Amino acid sequence: MPGGIAIELRESTAELHTKAEKSALQHLLVTGKATREQYAKHLGQMLLVHRALDGALKRAMASSPAVAAVVREEQFQEPYLLEDLAFLGVDPASVKPVPGTMGIVQKIEKSAAGDPTALLGHHYVLEGANNGNRYIAKAIAGPLGVRPGAAGTRYLDPYGERQRELWSQFKVNIDGITLTPAQRAGMVASAKDMFEAVARIGDEVMAIGMPGGGACCGGGRCGAP
Repeated sequence: MPGGIAIELRESTAELHTKAEKSALQHLLVTGKATREQYAKHLGQMLLVHRALDGALKRAMASSPAVAAVVREEQFQEPYLLEDLAFLGVDPASVKPVPGTMGIVQKIEKSAAGDPTALLGHHYVLEGANNGNRYIAKAIAGPLGVRPGAAGTRYLDPYGERQRELWSQFKVNIDGITLTPAQRAGMVASAKDMFEAVARIGDEVMAIGMPGGGACCGGGRCGAP
């Protein structure tokens, strides 16, 4: 079955995409009103998500022609997140996952253990997020005292002026792979999982430090993913 999956991914996840964008944390980030601590906690959780996804994609590239046809080395985001956390003075080893992070990491591992093409659904969401993240980088850069794309905002603006070009090429590449109906369904499901996780993680980051809020299992708010 021919590709053309990019439009299906966009249309199938439109409602969840909007929900994620309207979260309280995203509003604070895009308006530049997030505290340094909130921003650092957000990046810490995304580090754990990308660490799991980057590793799974790297392994899948060796066995899945579809994954290898889409994924590029520069798309791995863990190095950018480590650079930003270092700028913010955060030790990556100190980051503990919130329940939403634990849940999506488990789903990434499940995708990798099954048909790894499903990983491309997770990857589509996070690559596409770079389009909006460029605006967040501009809003965050001022309070951080840096320029967009510099250390502190590398994750939000990894490609700079190449963003539109690279996103267009990503969609061309993902549309160029041949997928079975089951693989298409798996990619859409994993994309939905990622959007839901991003929204949940944002809510849980906001809850850290609030009365009754817990940062990880053992913190009083840990439920089943």
